[in-house]
Amino acid sequence: MSSGWPLVRTGLGVMTLLISACVAPPLLIQPEELPTGVEGQPYEEQLAADGAAPYRWTIVDGLLPRGVSLSPSGGIIGGVPAESGTFEFTVRAEDASLPPRRGSRPYALTLLPRLELLAKLEAARVGAPYRAPFQASGGVPPYTFAIVGLPAGLMFDADTGVISGTPLNPYAALRLQVTVADSGAPRQEVTQFATLTVKPRGVTIATAELPAGKVDTPYRQALVAQDGQPPYSWSVEAGVLPDGLRLSLSTGVILGTPTTAAVATVTIQVADSDQPASIASREFTITIEP
Repeated sequence: MSSGWPLVRTGLGVMTLLISACVAPPLLIQPEELPTGVEGQPYEEQLAADGAAPYRWTIVDGLLPRGVSLSPSGGIIGGVPAESGTFEFTVRAEDASLPPRRGSRPYALTLLPRLELLAKLEAARVGAPYRAPFQASGGVPPYTFAIVGLPAGLMFDADTGVISGTPLNPYAALRLQVTVADSGAPRQEVTQFATLTVKPRGVTIATAELPAGKVDTPYRQALVAQDGQPPYSWSVEAGVLPDGLRLSLSTGVILGTPTTAAVATVTIQVADSDQPASIASREFTITIEP
């Protein structure tokens, strides 16, 4: 009757040999790939194996990103990544069987750059063309923008994040809600609040023309500014006033006594007291008769 064991015949007779060298297969570690993460956002992925728990987990080659670690007993790759990029490393697991089974798997963990939004706007002015972009960086372009609270006269481009147009009404500090989303997987979205100041309409020169003067006759003519923020500052931007006349820089009055007959063309500029100042200019012709 056979014992079920292989028989080996020798010159000394029949010897029964027990072949006990049974090699266990290596552990199979799952998942095959790690999901993509995002810099600055919590990351967690559970590793598993097909052996006898509990397991001991180690990194045997390469490095995890800063802020991320592997739990030696739990097999969890987790943390808050402090950098972006692709990080290659090899994970090894050992189970609780006797003798223990071991296995390893190489991984490449990709962490996308953190999506950021710069929501800072320059001041606008009523009646003046305005253009201001919101700046997005990081994540995966292209970006999609959205805005809530835009005032009348302005429009918004969702693809570029640019505000443009001509505001119709002044606002001291208008609060806008701005959102940007990227095209990555996982998709990132950032919302911030921006403050838009719309200043009153800029200064203009209301005076349309200057009266003629006469030689040796005192001359006085006030230039009138409107809108903007008084007090105003006046200057001659181009040309020269007729001999004997000057412009008061604080009041905008042209005064003096002409000494020579002439026809002069000058460009007068006015600036208001806003920060930054609004500026207007206008060309005038002054005739001094004999």
